[in-house]
Amino acid sequence: MAHRDHGARVFYYDLLVRLRLVGLWPWLALLGWGAVARTQEPLLFRSYGVMLTHQALWFGATILLVPLHLTARPRLDLLRTAISSIVLVSLVGLVQSAAAWVLDVAYPGAAYVADLGASCARFVLVWLPASLGWISAPVASRPLLGRLGGLVVSLLLVGPAWRIELPLLLGASSLASLGVLLAAASGRASIPEPDRLSTRCQ
Repeated sequence: MAHRDHGARVFYYDLLVRLRLVGLWPWLALLGWGAVARTQEPLLFRSYGVMLTHQALWFGATILLVPLHLTARPRLDLLRTAISSIVLVSLVGLVQSAAAWVLDVAYPGAAYVADLGASCARFVLVWLPASLGWISAPVASRPLLGRLGGLVVSLLLVGPAWRIELPLLLGASSLASLGVLLAAASGRASIPEPDRLSTRCQ
């Protein structure tokens, strides 16, 4: 139990350090970016399924993910890196959806709660493979390959993310995320153990 509590504290402080390093200004910039898009969005487009404000917030939130992941420290615990990726992407996805809801309420026009939930879910599903590839790469023997693999899959999902059905996107994201984790696990297995490595160096 004590070991589990220690692991939870380490995870909490790691997330807190990342948020503090990024600071408040990028989050405010995300809201400002969304406000500019909302003031220029023709609401008629929404009847055709074109959510310009949501898509603009997606773009800003994607940029915000970069510094949050650049502050990641190499870990050997693959499970913890997976949880960290899910929490980070979900946090940014929730924030961009909440920003869209605030802007829908603040400016004339209906607030589409169902669309906000779908926006959050699609954001998480699209960028989870890239997030897993970036954070889990330090535990693999070929980190560049892991990072590029997850990023390529996420970029391929960005285009059709708003057009395909959510279950199909869930399946594609789950398979890609599992592939990234399996690649990281196999890469970790190929890394020599410290005692063996030291013996070889001698």
